Amino acid sequence: MTNALPPAHWAADPTGRHEHRYWDGTRWTEHVADQGRTSVDPIAADPTSSAAATTDAADAQSSVAQPSAAPASITWRADAASTAGESEPGVEGAADTANPFDTLRALDDTTATVDADVTWPPEPGLPEPAAAPAPVPAPPASATPPSGVLAPPPPPPPPPPPGTGHAGTGRARAWGAGAWRSLNGLKTALVVLFVIMGVSALATAGTALNRIRAINDFYDNPSSATASSFDDADDALSAAGAISSIIRIALIVVFIIWLWRVAKNALEALDREDPKLGPGWAIGGWFIPLANLVLPIIVIQGLWRASAAETRPGTSWRSAKGSALVVFWWLAFIVSFASGTANDDSNLDEFETADTVTTIGAVASVVAAVLAIFVVVKLTRRFNDRRAEAIGG
Repeated sequence: MTNALPPAHWAADPTGRHEHRYWDGTRWTEHVADQGRTSVDPIAADPTSSAAATTDAADAQSSVAQPSAAPASITWRADAASTAGESEPGVEGAADTANPFDTLRALDDTTATVDADVTWPPEPGLPEPAAAPAPVPAPPASATPPSGVLAPPPPPPPPPPPGTGHAGTGRARAWGAGAWRSLNGLKTALVVLFVIMGVSALATAGTALNRIRAINDFYDNPSSATASSFDDADDALSAAGAISSIIRIALIVVFIIWLWRVAKNALEALDREDPKLGPGWAIGGWFIPLANLVLPIIVIQGLWRASAAETRPGTSWRSAKGSALVVFWWLAFIVSFASGTANDDSNLDEFETADTVTTIGAVASVVAAVLAIFVVVKLTRRFNDRRAEAIGG
C-alpha cells in the first residue's frame, strides 16, 4: 500500500521561516509567502545527499593512516623451528618470563615473528561526524490549500538571451549591478555655474535698465544729454551680454554631460527599461531646431519618473508622476533663452524696446537659474537614493 502525496498547493512552511511554502505535488519549492506577498527562499539542501556526504566523509576519515604509537599488547613467539616443548617466551607490556635475559638469548638463536594487537587511542582534535539533517516532511495528504489567499507561483522566467549580462557573458545582471556614473561632482559644478549665471543675469538687467534711463534722459532733456553717457551705457550692456553668453555656453555643456550620465544610470545601473527617449537624446535633443523646445524636458521628466521612490526595475516606472518643478523651470528657461540681449541702432525707440525685452529675459534667467539648482540637486539626490536601495545600502 502506498501513501499518495498531496496535490500541489500552498501549505504551512515546514522550516518555520515563512507563513507558507509551495508544495508542487512532489517536493517543497523555493516559493514562499508572508501576509499574502510571495517571495523566493530556497529550502535546505536534500537531506539524503547531505547524509551520504556525511557518511563518505566519515569513511574517508577512518581510512587515513594513523601515526605510530606504543602498542598496548605485543607478544613475541619463537618460530616453529624452535625446540619442541620449550616454553614460549612472551612479552605482555613487560616480559612474561622470570628472567628477561633468557628471553633475549632465545630471540638471538631463533627467527621470531611479531603479532601485534594495537588499540589506537582516538586522535585528539578530530570532530565528530555531523548528524544528517532531518528530512523536511511533506504536508499531510489531507491538507487543503488556504482558499482564496494565494495563487500558485508563476513559472520561472525564461533565461535571458546571450549578451544581456556582464560583458556579454549571457548572465543576468542583478538590480544595481550595472556601471554607476557619479553625479555629485557635476552637480556641484552646475550649482556654481547656475549661481554665476544668475548674478550675470542680474548684471545684464541692470545695464539694460541703465541704457533705458539714458534714453529717457535724452528725451526729457536733449540739451543736457551727452553722447558719451549713452555710449557708456551701450558698452556696459554689450559686455554684460557677452559674459552671459559665455557662461550660458559653459553651463549647457556641463548640464548635457550631467543629464547624459543620469540617463545612463537610469537605464544601465537601475534597469529602468524602455524609456521614451534614451540616453542619446539627452545630448542630441538639444541640437534639433524647434524640437529642442520639447525633447529635453521629455528626457528630464522621464528621469524624474524613473527615480521615484516607488519604482523598481522594468517598465513600471513609466506610470510614476512627473514634476511640476521641472515644468516651471523649463518655461523660465525658454523665456530667458528666447529674449537674449538685443541691439538695434536704427532709432532710440527700438533701443528702448530691445532693452525692455533684455530685462525680461534677464529676470527669467535668474528665476530659471534658481529653479534649475533645485532640479539638479533633487534629481541627483533621487538617483543616489535609488542607487543605495539597489545595492542594499
